[in-house]
This record gives sequence, C-alpha cells and structure tokens, in this order.
Amino acid sequence: MFALASDGKTNRKGMPNPFRLAVIANAHLDTVVLPFPPVWMQKPALAVGAPLGYGPAYTRAPMPLEAAPEMA
Repeated sequence: MFALASDGKTNRKGMPNPFRLAVIANAHLDTVVLPFPPVWMQKPALAVGAPLGYGPAYTRAPMPLEAAPEMA
C-alpha cells in the first residue's frame, strides 16, 4: 500500500482504485473478513479485479537513471 501511494496510484485519501482494492482484499480474505455482506457473497465480488490485469503483489516501475540516488 505504501508503494502504491508513493507511486501516485491512490486517491487523496490513500485508497487505490476499486479494482486494485478488490484484488488486495481478495488476497487477504483469509485474515480479514468484512462483517457484512456474508463471506460467500464477498468472494465472488472481490474476484472481479483479477481479470483486469491487477495482481495481489505490486511491482514498482524501475526508477529512471537521472532520478536514482548517487552512490558514494
């Protein structure tokens, strides 16, 4: 979540777009369950984000060479 925020992939409140958030929630469904709706309704609803190309892990884009910190 911190990498998403630092790469500008979140809104002003720090939330990613709904599809990416669905993938993240789906990956953590075994540890965090919302009280409502029931789990049997959550699983199919959260699975919507996966076909759109988002994965449960976020890989940052490589830093451009001119922006890389200098090594001493």
